Amino acid sequence: MTFDETIVIRTPATEVFKTLSNFRNFKKFVSSYQDGTYEGKGPLEQGSEITSTLFFLGRKVTATSVVTEVEADKTLAYESKTSPVPTKVKFTLERVSDQSTRVHLHYEVIPGSFFHLEESFLRPRYSREVSVTLRGLKSLVESKGVKV
Repeated sequence: MTFDETIVIRTPATEVFKTLSNFRNFKKFVSSYQDGTYEGKGPLEQGSEITSTLFFLGRKVTATSVVTEVEADKTLAYESKTSPVPTKVKFTLERVSDQSTRVHLHYEVIPGSFFHLEESFLRPRYSREVSVTLRGLKSLVESKGVKV
């Protein structure tokens, strides 16, 4: 299953990217994200690993993700390394103006064995998660409520 959604955020790409590339901010705008750890020192880079605790469909899930692509102010992508549901996530940022950024979120999930649930059951839940994530990011960044 793939999901694609785009939103315009009235904030420069640099500030949007700072929010996305600091995984500690995830719990402020990703509704299923509870907590996480990052063993690295400094900013996320290709190969960085993040272990996250998520809450989805009433269950607590632990997953390790690997950063697969990072380009300052433009792209952040990661995919699950260990997770009950294999996922690939990519945020692409595009400068609209000095004060606005278009953010595209591509989310790919392979539900396979996840609690043995069918795609028809999971699709609307993941679709909602993608929408809520982008709206949460927009709200957080535009309110300047993020500390990076």
